[in-house]
Amino acid sequence: MMAHGVSKKFARRLRYAMSYGVVDIIRELAGKDRGAQLRRGEFWALKDVSLELRRGSGIGLIGPNGSGKTTFLRILSGLIKPDEGEALVRGRVAPLFALGAAFNPVLSGRENIYLNMAMLGLGEREIASSLDEVIDFAEIGDAIEAPLQTYSSGMTARLGFACAIMTSPDVVFIDEVLAVGDMRFRAKSYRKLAELRGRGAAVVVVSHSMNAILSMSDHVVYLRDGHVAASGPPTDVVSRYENDMSDVSSSISAHDQTLRSRSRNQAPLEVAIREVYLAQESGERLHEACAGRDAVLHVRYIASRTVDDLHFAVLVRNLSHGGELVLNLNSGRDAQPLRIDPGEGVLCLHFRPLVLGPGAYVAKVVLADATFYIFDALEEFRFLVRGEANMNECLVFQPRVWSARPVVSALLDHG
Repeated sequence: MMAHGVSKKFARRLRYAMSYGVVDIIRELAGKDRGAQLRRGEFWALKDVSLELRRGSGIGLIGPNGSGKTTFLRILSGLIKPDEGEALVRGRVAPLFALGAAFNPVLSGRENIYLNMAMLGLGEREIASSLDEVIDFAEIGDAIEAPLQTYSSGMTARLGFACAIMTSPDVVFIDEVLAVGDMRFRAKSYRKLAELRGRGAAVVVVSHSMNAILSMSDHVVYLRDGHVAASGPPTDVVSRYENDMSDVSSSISAHDQTLRSRSRNQAPLEVAIREVYLAQESGERLHEACAGRDAVLHVRYIASRTVDDLHFAVLVRNLSHGGELVLNLNSGRDAQPLRIDPGEGVLCLHFRPLVLGPGAYVAKVVLADATFYIFDALEEFRFLVRGEANMNECLVFQPRVWSARPVVSALLDHG
């Protein structure tokens, strides 16, 4: 599979899209290309993107929302045509996105298997020979004879995944569908994909989960605003992406953010956040934290009165993994309420060490009392955590000590 100089433009308004679509069809029928110039209301969703994928290898596509990942994947799978460049795929394709979109809700699960796999290029005999395997893999059970409209969204997605993956594809396109089912089903899906790669199938995966990208890719392409921002070894490109996503250097102070969210007529807060930043234990500010090393979250505040039972709460989400909540810390729940006096001060949350794995994070900081009356809050404090070598696949850092000793010594120690 290869793509060379692929570009694709779209119109932002429906009426432009419809009229330009008719013009493009007429130009194609006349043997002319679609043209390289932007027309009124158009923009480049992709511009000059190239890649090459060999048998048994995997490529990951990463980038923020709207960067062109799904558009590129749909061009590679043949669903849409590029306006410039070419994309060539040899062999049977399994497109794993919008699972179940082609299913008929009135037909049974069994009938939908025949319909879907026929659309993927299999003959009736091939479908019949793999039917039981598809049903077993999807874990549909007796519901296979029921109309699809009685299925849950998870059952429909599992059936769509099983139909596509059991076609013995040469190329697999995956767009954020590895979250279907429970953990056991996801593990089974990963094993099946690894088995297909072992047989020589190539995989192109789009995901916001860096773990999925790192585990399935030999090469990663980072798209931004339709252009290739970086391309190369997975760990290097993922680190570049996470650096860009964190945008630590351009983060606004907490004081400025909270002031903009208040009405000018609002009375001064009893306890107001002035600034939030990360620092070392020595007090020196950090542009980025390091997994496995000590760090301190500082919250500068100004108070108009004494608060005897201040609750200092911090909720941390992982931007590199779809905004998943990874830490929910509260000094009150830890039975460590804080006392503050009028004037300025600093609240500190000590991480000894910081267990967050490498990635981009956003923290919500809340100051409240024991009755959950909120004095002030900062919705977004963004920061970056870097890791040492070979840590990019870790969600957390585990402090550890390794040792080895003979069994006899171990028994004596416990005797």
